[in-house]
Amino acid sequence: VPPVMHLVGGELEGLGAGEYLIIECNEDGGFYTPYNEDNAVVEDDCPGVEVEFEQTIMQDLECVDFTVNWLQLTWTATDMCGNSSSLYVYVYIVDETPPVFDPFLPEVTIGCNDEWPVVGASDNCSDVVVTTTDEVIASDCEYEYDVIRTLTATDDCGNVSTATQTIHVGDHSGPIIQGVEPELCNDTSIPEVTAWDPCAEEYVEVTMTEELQELPCPGKVLVRTWSATDACGNVSTAEQHIVIGDTEPPVFQVPSWSIIRKYMDNAYNFVNLSEKNIIEQLNALSDASVFVEDACDI
Repeated sequence: VPPVMHLVGGELEGLGAGEYLIIECNEDGGFYTPYNEDNAVVEDDCPGVEVEFEQTIMQDLECVDFTVNWLQLTWTATDMCGNSSSLYVYVYIVDETPPVFDPFLPEVTIGCNDEWPVVGASDNCSDVVVTTTDEVIASDCEYEYDVIRTLTATDDCGNVSTATQTIHVGDHSGPIIQGVEPELCNDTSIPEVTAWDPCAEEYVEVTMTEELQELPCPGKVLVRTWSATDACGNVSTAEQHIVIGDTEPPVFQVPSWSIIRKYMDNAYNFVNLSEKNIIEQLNALSDASVFVEDACDI
């Protein structure tokens, strides 16, 4: 006696052999429905029944009236005695669900030479084509403007989703200043400093101011500030600090709890191999284990 089957789960519930079903596409690795062998319940007097599930594409309907495929779903049950039976239903797969955009920022700011953001989309049934339409809102400077971008995602069946993204072009960062060494000692020579405007793709004028600062130390500090303005009026600056006449060396400060104090000002220092705790503390020492003070510190 062959096994007896009936279908369970969702829209399969109560369907008989050869009946039709229309479901929304749920493509996953070539399978268009969520169904499998677990949707067949078997009644059989012989134990050890195995159920196999098969999806057969009867016809590719090429999205006519949003219908993707005509499928036959077949369940075959076989018991240990070799008796088998099959149950099949026909399924029309339709795709009426529009694509879904990947998460994206609705408003972004980029530099004039930065890559523009790319927004993708996914679909429950097919590949997606994303197209863009831009509305440019100009400003007083040709290198700074806003773009209202309309995103359109279309799947193979013509389902469409749209979204909007605002892109501010121009990050107001100013020219790129090069040639300034941030810190120097006793070197008051004037370096060759340049400023590059990456948007206009040209070098722009650089100006410099300087101020002599009085500090509570044997020396003085000369502070120079270079400034440059790009084609859109954005200003960038770079500072240089020059220590002049500093004759006092820095002073090390060792924390009171540091293992270093155990060995300071000793002519002979040694550690026994048995003193594992001390060895671990010494191995953990780094540049951050001491502090340095300097009266002319900048």
